[in-house]
Amino acid sequence: MKKLLGPTLFVAFLVIAVQAGGGKYDAFKKDRQERERIIGERSKLQPDAGSSVFEVGTGFVSPTTMKMSTDTVACDRTPATCVDVQVDRPSYLDKPRLHFAGRFRSDVATINNQYVNFDSDEFSAVNEVVTDGAHAGFNPWGTGVFDFYDTQVTSVCSTDVADCTTTDPLVGTSVDTAMSTVSAKIVDVDVEDQIASKLFGLRIGLGAYSNYPPVFNSTFRPAAFTNLWPLVVNRPKGFIAMSARYQSFLENLSWNEHLLETEDTYAFLRELKQASPNAFSISFNTYIYNTNGSHKNWTYGYVVGTIGPGRRTEPENYVRERFFRYAVGDEDTTASIVNGAQFKVRPNGPLTVDFGNALSRRLVAGEFVLNTQDMGSGLCIYTKHSNTKVGQIDLSEEWYLRTAGVQDIPLVAPANAQSVSEEYLKVVKCDDETLLMVESLFVVRPTTTFVTWMNPDDSLDKTFTVTRKGVPQCNYPVTFQVHLVDDNIPEEKQEQALASLKINDKNSETVTTDCNGMVTVTLTASDPGNPRGFLDGCMLHVSFTSNEENIFTDSNLLIRVFDDFPYDRSVSPKPTWYGENGVYDIFRQYDNVYPVMRHIVRLADYNSVIDPRNIQYIKMAMELPFDHPGFMPVTRDLSTKKTDMVLDWLNQKYPPKKGKKGHMTLEQVQASLQLAMQVEHATIPVYMYAFYSIKEGYNKEIADVIRSVAIDEMLHMGLVGNILISVGGNPNFVRADFIPVYPSRMPGGLHPELTLRLAPLSIALVQDVFMRIETPMYLTDENEDQYNDTIGGFYKRLKKNLKRLEQEANEQSATIFGHADRQVEYNLPGHLKIFKIRNLDDALTAIDLITEQGEGSSQIDPRDEYEQLAHYYKFQEIVEGRRLYRKPNGNLEFIGSPVPLDQNGIWPLRHNPHTYDYREGSRARMLAEGFSRHYLDMLSQLHSIYNGHPGDFESALSAMFLLNIRAKEIVKVPEMEGDLSAHTGPTFENPLNLFMEK
Repeated sequence: MKKLLGPTLFVAFLVIAVQAGGGKYDAFKKDRQERERIIGERSKLQPDAGSSVFEVGTGFVSPTTMKMSTDTVACDRTPATCVDVQVDRPSYLDKPRLHFAGRFRSDVATINNQYVNFDSDEFSAVNEVVTDGAHAGFNPWGTGVFDFYDTQVTSVCSTDVADCTTTDPLVGTSVDTAMSTVSAKIVDVDVEDQIASKLFGLRIGLGAYSNYPPVFNSTFRPAAFTNLWPLVVNRPKGFIAMSARYQSFLENLSWNEHLLETEDTYAFLRELKQASPNAFSISFNTYIYNTNGSHKNWTYGYVVGTIGPGRRTEPENYVRERFFRYAVGDEDTTASIVNGAQFKVRPNGPLTVDFGNALSRRLVAGEFVLNTQDMGSGLCIYTKHSNTKVGQIDLSEEWYLRTAGVQDIPLVAPANAQSVSEEYLKVVKCDDETLLMVESLFVVRPTTTFVTWMNPDDSLDKTFTVTRKGVPQCNYPVTFQVHLVDDNIPEEKQEQALASLKINDKNSETVTTDCNGMVTVTLTASDPGNPRGFLDGCMLHVSFTSNEENIFTDSNLLIRVFDDFPYDRSVSPKPTWYGENGVYDIFRQYDNVYPVMRHIVRLADYNSVIDPRNIQYIKMAMELPFDHPGFMPVTRDLSTKKTDMVLDWLNQKYPPKKGKKGHMTLEQVQASLQLAMQVEHATIPVYMYAFYSIKEGYNKEIADVIRSVAIDEMLHMGLVGNILISVGGNPNFVRADFIPVYPSRMPGGLHPELTLRLAPLSIALVQDVFMRIETPMYLTDENEDQYNDTIGGFYKRLKKNLKRLEQEANEQSATIFGHADRQVEYNLPGHLKIFKIRNLDDALTAIDLITEQGEGSSQIDPRDEYEQLAHYYKFQEIVEGRRLYRKPNGNLEFIGSPVPLDQNGIWPLRHNPHTYDYREGSRARMLAEGFSRHYLDMLSQLHSIYNGHPGDFESALSAMFLLNIRAKEIVKVPEMEGDLSAHTGPTFENPLNLFMEK
């Protein structure tokens, strides 16, 4: 049984990187472009029979003899002046070949599947749960690893034997993907394009777990899946009931020569090696992926595939033969029953069809089986017009697993090679001749990968083939068109984004094929102008089609064009952690969307990143070739210039942290004030949950402290709301991310090492969470002029920008402050007051109040004018168990009266509760749902108050009072009736997000 690789993969692949080294990204990019150019040129060669042509691939050069017919086929489109040499095109559809079946594991990281999660300023991370019900998806801690599991050879097909066999000694041998310390990675080109996930670094071999070294080992040329479709007609919950096909080449073949030459078991492999010594063609289908976190096969799916002879001069992702598509339009609509299938017709038969990704399934008695209910017991192939039967396949699950859906079909009399060549074909149900599939008369496809990343000023030649019933077509017009994937691009930015990719310097171009049915266009990229803000670049599709009705084009080109980035190694200042040339925003985004890295390095934490070992690891990973499975970032979405900046920062002897932040615009100040409201709000549930966990009559001193701090945070949120109104903004209390999903990171990247969590009161919670929230800026290593990630540092930066903007406005006899009539003014209990912000002095007074109450004005005297300790020191008293006392010499020490914590007075509440944690229909579930609704109602009232109805503030206070009463009653209720070991915790969450179940 294969041992599954876990998150420690990162260490393993970095060790490999240290040993093996690796080229720079730029070097790889040039190599990739050159390879595509060579393949395009090489595919046009027309050698004489028996001549020797050199194959140029990745890693070696070897002579290959090309087999071909002595006949030539005239181009059947006018003018008929071109000819094409018909050459043998070996592929996995030919013999010798082997079939395999088993399972695959795809440990996808689902946080980066959500567009909103790339907005670091609004990110709410879910760190220790499988499902958050909102934006984390079913596997937030995924590694991106892809591999086969329990996969075996199911049959072999020798050249000199008509039928494939299951009795060959090779049958049952494992087909393995773990011949390397670094597992393959599965990568989406973009969060907005998840329909063509690409595999990097996949290694495939035979017998690795019964022999070392394996009988053979190989490298799968990176490829993305194609022909994604929903194959299960009655999809169950918890499964992605889709199927897709991967096709590429297995290169860099290495053999265990001793086993190969001495063991009778491997006679078939000797035949395969002789037929195709340099590369194999492979196609495999992945289907029915399990996303149910409670299921034993979570993140697993099924795989079947075929390996056969291959020539790397052929297209990467398909065979240049013929193609069935599902019947549609006037003929029929069968897209839910069958999908596309490529096939090959030989002069003397047989016809070989790949139905591996073409047949639907149905869930029957807990098993996914072929959908014979809709497809019938067998498939029959006929000529389209003369309706002559060509052959048939009897459908069964055993047949599918044995053949991977690839079947040789002897031609049935009176069908012959001529009739099959002259007509195009169709597939019907043998039972009643219902039409299921028809042949696409014309097929247009790219010869190399259709998934690509490009930087501004990059250019790339892409070659396409056009065939008619498998025969290359010359003088055939192909129209190319660039399309923008614009779901999240504002209308005013779409024009530049669309113009960032050109085809032969145009947005649309029609080009005709050459003598060999091939056409090459040049793609050039330019700056898309940052149309998506926090997400780099944009996604563009290039369609390729013609006016022919019966045409199949498989897929668009999927191209991500990165934004230009203001960094030039030769002239830009040295990068820092923070600042205009700062790498922090890059590291923070990856820390958010790929959290599994936190097992090794916390990318948003400067001190973690600059650990000498981590610096070495990150550099090595980023300098690996782009195709390497250990390349970093795994998501492949870092532009060349950003990569340069990160590496230049890492290459400094002591990578600097400090760097001045640039000036803010008024709009940026407004956004920062909205963020400040979210920061203040994010702490309130953390404090209140601990407060609610205290039983009545217990721990009164500590309860009063926590409650007073929470009230202060409400005051701070109200004051910030007034400042935002004063400078022309509109406070938003109901935006989707205003309520964090706990456990959560602090909004805005503040305290990046801190995880906010809801938990019953304990000393550890106060020390590890409460005190870190309120850490004074003067206890960090930052000075007056430097930005830092404490709340105090955040407010200090706001103050500076408010002063500067007001000064600039005053120079124009204006002010940035106003709108006092829309602001809230209210006296809270004690000395607390929400006051209006009429000018700069009011704004600075409010900010000073916020920071002094939280951090204290100084370490020498952390009390305010009312002799109230700053929050940080209030919490430290709880941790120390003593009041802070000033000695006669003026020193402060925790030697005052006791502040005891009685754990018997704490309710045993669930940590980070979510409504779906409680059993449906239970009293705990009902109470949790009610609390969340009332909490959202209270925030909705605040939103209304701060957006035009300031006089209604008392109604919000009443809602807060009732919410506290409700929470104090909820915590008394056991989660399960009669079980006192776990009580119900109030859920601070948006009920609108509770659509996913655990």
